[in-house]
Amino acid sequence: MDYKDQIIDRINGFPDSKIFIAQDFFDIAGYETVRSTLNRLVTRGVLTRVMKGLYGKRQDDDDQPYEIEEIAQALARKYGWTITPSGETVLKRFELSTQFVNTWTFISDGPYTSFAYDSMTLEFKHRRTGDLTGKSDITLLMIQAIKALGKDNIGPRELYLLQCQLKGYDTDKILDEAKTTSAWVYRILRRLCDPTPIEFQADHER
Repeated sequence: MDYKDQIIDRINGFPDSKIFIAQDFFDIAGYETVRSTLNRLVTRGVLTRVMKGLYGKRQDDDDQPYEIEEIAQALARKYGWTITPSGETVLKRFELSTQFVNTWTFISDGPYTSFAYDSMTLEFKHRRTGDLTGKSDITLLMIQAIKALGKDNIGPRELYLLQCQLKGYDTDKILDEAKTTSAWVYRILRRLCDPTPIEFQADHER
């Protein structure tokens, strides 16, 4: 199997929602071979150029946009950033907000920048590297979700929904990774990581 066939074979193994970049194939071939192969597949209608340097499998419904977080992760790989959703973006991930947003926000150890896609904006806000490195994805997500809610807006419902997201994760590891975060965030995180289930009944909100 030559280099081009290996690239196509890898693409065929990707899920339909996968967004990929040339660097995802550099273990197979050099830049020119990868770039020419991807561009040829775009010309043949096999792939779609999602934005400059980002590619996706052509979907059955071309009007269906790709997932914003998948695009954000591809941009992060392309530029060598570490990112995590923040603000309304992370709240939507955890079903803590149903608000429609045109701007999807992420914190990043890269520069402040933004990208346009399908009438929406992906916004990357710079944070110091120490806020992002040495933490697993779930730790970063929990910290950002707590910050997005704000300490005065976290009640039984929010605690319950957040704790549900931790099922199957090593909560001791999360607490260890989060030691450098704000004291009030860490207090809430300790409550979420407590093995005692947080009880909440929707009827009590009415």
